[in-house]
Amino acid sequence: MKRTAIAALFLTSIIFALPPLKVAKAVADPTTVTSAPVTTTTLVPASVMAQWGKVAWCEHHGNWTYPGATFDGGLGIARWNWVHYGGLEFASAPHLATPEQQVIIAQRIQGSSYVPDQDGRCRGW
Repeated sequence: MKRTAIAALFLTSIIFALPPLKVAKAVADPTTVTSAPVTTTTLVPASVMAQWGKVAWCEHHGNWTYPGATFDGGLGIARWNWVHYGGLEFASAPHLATPEQQVIIAQRIQGSSYVPDQDGRCRGW
């Protein structure tokens, strides 16, 4: 027999000769402190998101991840406005941010009470 065949036979016999491992089940210790449940907070109410969703439909057919050359994301936010109004705190470009983050920047641009195109007629803003 060749050395490699002997070595393989030797290793195989060792592996099969080992007893099976025993795995202990993890039991929760009642004295340990558990962390608080994870909650997500929404900064933009659902009703406002719905209004801006209509704008996103008019801009890029509801595609919040639209990577435009100049006007980017679901709301068609200009890259320079994204930077100027603090979008970099969320992502490097609008299409990389969540819809809610895009709305936050749009509200900064437009003012918090004005939502363009909310009637769904898709006219310019």
